[in-house]
Amino acid sequence: MLTPLRNSGRLKATPDAALIVTDYETLHEEQEPVLFTGMNRFGARILGTFVAESIKTRTRRFLHVQVHAGDYAEFIRGKLTYLQILQKVGTAFVVDRRSGRSRRTTIVAKDIDEIPVEYLPTENSLAPPPMIQAGPEYVQKLGGRLGEQHSADPNQLSRLLESVPLLLTGPFEGMNLGYKVRADVVAFQEGSFEVKFALRHEVETEDFPLFPRIIKYPEYAQIHLDFCMNDFTTEAPAIAQGNYFAAPRFVELVDAHRGLRDRLGMPATEPSDPRPVLRTVERSTRALDEMATLIGDDLDSITLLNVADGTRMTVGILDDRSPAALQAALDLIEPITQQLTEDTQERDHDILIYALNKETRHGSAHVVSQSKRQRRSRFAIDPSADLDPFLESFRYSNTLRVKGTAITNSSGQVVRLRIQGAS
Repeated sequence: MLTPLRNSGRLKATPDAALIVTDYETLHEEQEPVLFTGMNRFGARILGTFVAESIKTRTRRFLHVQVHAGDYAEFIRGKLTYLQILQKVGTAFVVDRRSGRSRRTTIVAKDIDEIPVEYLPTENSLAPPPMIQAGPEYVQKLGGRLGEQHSADPNQLSRLLESVPLLLTGPFEGMNLGYKVRADVVAFQEGSFEVKFALRHEVETEDFPLFPRIIKYPEYAQIHLDFCMNDFTTEAPAIAQGNYFAAPRFVELVDAHRGLRDRLGMPATEPSDPRPVLRTVERSTRALDEMATLIGDDLDSITLLNVADGTRMTVGILDDRSPAALQAALDLIEPITQQLTEDTQERDHDILIYALNKETRHGSAHVVSQSKRQRRSRFAIDPSADLDPFLESFRYSNTLRVKGTAITNSSGQVVRLRIQGAS
């Protein structure tokens, strides 16, 4: 028999606030789901656990808590425990679901210090490893004011439609698969505004064999994307120092990359040379960095989900903490994957801004003097510089002349610009 509980929390115990109505996802199961997540009617994320059951009354009891998008991202990255989330929020919902003829749902709000201790997670309640599944479809979910209205800013959407395919195909850069992996946009769906992509392959050469070796590339893509979104920013300092004992997830990715090449019959890479894998990580992370510049007033999170057999699983989440972390990681890794040279003095550059985050003052742009076929360059604007010329240039897609120092690679491409201000 379950002990009845009464409201004592600061939140109002309503179904709209407490219950999951969309985007349900199982995070861990033991014959049945015991840890799960989803969105309530207001678009807020709910993290829930199964905590008790009464066979006599056919009642199952769950603990639901509203989680900030950034805290949930830290949870699935293994940086924040479930108990720390509960302590941070302070109040949770206890949900009783009775089945049978007297079927009903009862909800009470309780302060954390009044919830029975047997319902609370342990101190080391980190997110479980993701249940490995990999389908060819991915969903990009936009969270924030417009997303909750099933809308999206056209400029933001246009930039996502460019950046996400670069992210999804990044794992296969430089690999001679015999066919090309591409990311196509599938019919839009409502949610907290969602865009659906599908990884597909197409023959690249006329002499493609009659019985081609089509590998399960979504599985490798999943491992790669999971690392880029959840572990790369943490392990980048160790990778830059060559301390791979402190970068276990990167070592797993290198092993998966080597296994993929082996299945394709490709020559093995040197075990001591991580650069082929790092180049694919760098490419995907640049796409993530461009996506992260979109986070601001109207957009507070970007979630990537994988869809396999109709089941969704969160791959990773970008939030307001992502831009700075991604920039720092790229700064550490780019000197390993490329031969870089930095200007010794400031000079003028004409740029066409592609992405700009006014809070971090980071973004990406085409350097106009370069060929348009060359990649976009990352930039950082000095904190003392007037931001208005950059915002105006970005808003109206006008070329802007700036003064700063450039970091270029061996091909003469500008990789990064440190901008002192508009000329």
